[in-house]
Amino acid sequence: MLSKPEVQLMARMQLARDLACSPRDFMRPANTVIPFQKKEGRRPFHEQEFLYAACFGRGTVFMADPVIVDELKILAATRQGPDWFEHDAMCQLDHILAAYGWKMGNVYLAHLPKFCQCRQENDLWAIRWFEADELCFLYENSAFSNALRYQKDGLRPDVLAVAGYDESGNLAGIAGASADAADFWQIGVDVLPEYRREGLGAYLVNSLTARIIQQDKIPYYVTGTGNIASRSIAAKCGYYPAWVEMSARSVR
Repeated sequence: MLSKPEVQLMARMQLARDLACSPRDFMRPANTVIPFQKKEGRRPFHEQEFLYAACFGRGTVFMADPVIVDELKILAATRQGPDWFEHDAMCQLDHILAAYGWKMGNVYLAHLPKFCQCRQENDLWAIRWFEADELCFLYENSAFSNALRYQKDGLRPDVLAVAGYDESGNLAGIAGASADAADFWQIGVDVLPEYRREGLGAYLVNSLTARIIQQDKIPYYVTGTGNIASRSIAAKCGYYPAWVEMSARSVR
């Protein structure tokens, strides 16, 4: 089983592919600004095409459209890396982006597993696993958009899911994984309102985490910075905050 430092290094290597930089850039105290380019193996998030930034707690790495690189380099030197994910700093970025029809989007906190809490059996919920063609059975219900991308093909396909059912056999929640990159599968979870606060979300995420690790993949879990419930599930399942990222969105 990979150690925590090994998983952190693999995460920096993946983000380096995403941002066309060196993994060492995330460990430097200074910020780094790089012109946009597509490297093989990057996670295919379309909203990251004009400005994308990520930070592991030290310097922030920005990948930007060439038209704003020079201006962004000057601005990036005025703040420490983590400070660029605060509201007033993002407003400064908005000022640059506005002339090109873009603005900053949300900030997301990405979590990695400490590796790996054992799944405890739970008599309250029955679970069922879905993979490959079986995932289509879950697509009949549209209430689980955080857990499923509702596509088996494409750039970030659903590859694995675990569903929880109550004692009457009613579907209560789903945790799913999408293959965002060859070695990194992102976990998402949805629990229907009437079943929340009963531990189902953590149970499903914990189960899915263990199964992904068994398949020699790295699970990671992304939340909005203000989503306390989702961050609590991550903590209960042995995940810790690893990096923060944000990207620009078109306003045209």
